[in-house]
Amino acid sequence: NSLMWWLTSIEERDGEAAYLAALHKVIAIPGAWRAPIILGQYHLAKNEIETTDAIFCKVLNQQAVDSAALLMIADSLGHAGYLDLLIERIGRVYLPEKDNPDVGFSLLQACKLAGRKDDGQKLLAIMYALKIPPLKQRLDELAAEFKAMRVG
Repeated sequence: NSLMWWLTSIEERDGEAAYLAALHKVIAIPGAWRAPIILGQYHLAKNEIETTDAIFCKVLNQQAVDSAALLMIADSLGHAGYLDLLIERIGRVYLPEKDNPDVGFSLLQACKLAGRKDDGQKLLAIMYALKIPPLKQRLDELAAEFKAMRVG
């Protein structure tokens, strides 16, 4: 996106401190949600999980959290291996009837990889109840995978 392009160009030209200063300027704009997530990703890349979590929680505690924000945070935590944190943070704000189904699928994938069979099956039931035909095949596949999981 254009924000990342702009930030990258600043970092390449002026260095990391200028990148962070520019990022903080954008964060100060009311309603900016992507910039704080980028800052969280920056700290996550440095293995500063407490700082990352605090930043992500601040975004998630906003009144109206966009599905795109949920997906960015889920993707960041998932790729870094923080599956339980992903499930806890995204799971508490995810609204299946409102949010993009991909958020639910990210949660289901995290439940599967973290071995959280019960949580995954509960979320499957909620997503099935939405009765969205294009999702059924994917839900069926995940249901079979959760059913085959051993509880350990």
